[in-house]
Amino acid sequence: MKNTNRLSVGSIVKTNRDGDVEVLEIIKGKKARIRFLRTGVEKEVHVANLVKGKAADPSITSRKVEPAVVYPGTHHSSNTHGDFILLEKVGEKCTIQFIDTGYTMQCLYGNLIAGKVRDPYRKTNYSRGYMGEYKRLSYTKQAIQLWRNMLKRCYSEKDLKGYSGVSVDDRWLCFSNFQEDLPKLKNFNGWLEGQKPNREKYNLDKDFLFPGNMVYSRDVCVFLPESLK
Repeated sequence: MKNTNRLSVGSIVKTNRDGDVEVLEIIKGKKARIRFLRTGVEKEVHVANLVKGKAADPSITSRKVEPAVVYPGTHHSSNTHGDFILLEKVGEKCTIQFIDTGYTMQCLYGNLIAGKVRDPYRKTNYSRGYMGEYKRLSYTKQAIQLWRNMLKRCYSEKDLKGYSGVSVDDRWLCFSNFQEDLPKLKNFNGWLEGQKPNREKYNLDKDFLFPGNMVYSRDVCVFLPESLK
């Protein structure tokens, strides 16, 4: 608790919302006459409330903070996906364009202000892979994990199991393409079945059909049961 004995005529005290006040008079030790420095308004308050910052300026009728106005053509930053430009705003719906990739999308005004927008073409996975615009399928979660593990093996310097000199075909750097091609790979159904409990797991293999191959792509990869690895 703050010590009310420290208040004296001429003291400057901060309020919680309405700026500083000057103590003009102490009334019987329980009340004080104060003057708000911003507006010059004077009033009496209880000393106990004053030391807690609970003194409101009666001349201030509204303390609502108006949000900043955002105009088309203005530059903004997302939380994790780079900078973008607001192209159009109609009500709460906005059209934006990411500067790095040129990707255009629509979003809600509230998400724009909060920076909660994502560029599906930004290379967020080991500085090479990007998600693209993909359909949500029953196995998408597992496909994303498989895709990220493939990129990790090729491009993560911290992966002790990584492959030296091995890369991923440009088409498969985009997850949307990777997911689209999976059903065309040999033993895809085996991999899909292997996602269930107590079923044999399958791995994505790059050189079973072409020994010595150094590139993951739809033309050479197959799924093989773990028992063959």
